[in-house]
Amino acid sequence: GVIVWEVRDAEIDARIETLLAAARPLLATIGVWESARPPLTADHARISLLTAEGIHFTDGSFEKLAADPSTGSVIDAGAALMAALIDRSQAR
Repeated sequence: GVIVWEVRDAEIDARIETLLAAARPLLATIGVWESARPPLTADHARISLLTAEGIHFTDGSFEKLAADPSTGSVIDAGAALMAALIDRSQAR
């Protein structure tokens, strides 16, 4: 399914800001990818960050990404945002 969110909501706005804040330090450590991204293997996860400069990404096993402070905080913030969006969409 798809969730389209067009309503101002203080909790959702805060979760978005938390995700963006978590992504900023990671963004500083990975450059813009200049070619096609390699296929993602079944045992890996990928974090993609789209900026005005282009796409930045990092990937690895989910366990490795979740355990690393720079990527784990992005995963946690993204999961919290998605959970809040799903909860709100089901309540409507």
